[in-house]
Amino acid sequence: MTDDATPTQTAMEGGGFYNKHSSAQASGIARMLSLLETAANAVVVGDESLVIADYGALQGRNSMVPMRLAIETLRAKHGLEKPVLGCRLIKSKPQSHGGEFCE
Repeated sequence: MTDDATPTQTAMEGGGFYNKHSSAQASGIARMLSLLETAANAVVVGDESLVIADYGALQGRNSMVPMRLAIETLRAKHGLEKPVLGCRLIKSKPQSHGGEFCE
C-alpha cells in the first residue's frame, strides 16, 4: 500500500462520540445482565486461569458493567485464589498493526 492509499477516516468517530450516543445499547445490555450472570455461573472451570475478553470499541463505556459482573460472579463462585483476567481487546484504527490491544 502506498502512502497516498492510507485510510484517512476510522470506522468510529472519536472524542467520546460513541459513549455519548449509545444509550440504546446500554439499555439492551441492562436487560441481558441476568443472562450473563447465569452463563458465568454455568462455566465449567478446571485448573486453568480464566480469561474474559471483550472484543469491543475503543470507547467502551457499555462494556464495563458486563465485564465487572462476569468477573465478580466467577470470583464469588470460585474464590479469590482462582485467577480471573478481564481484558478489552480493541482496534482503534484500521491501520493499527495487528489491530488488537489489551488494556
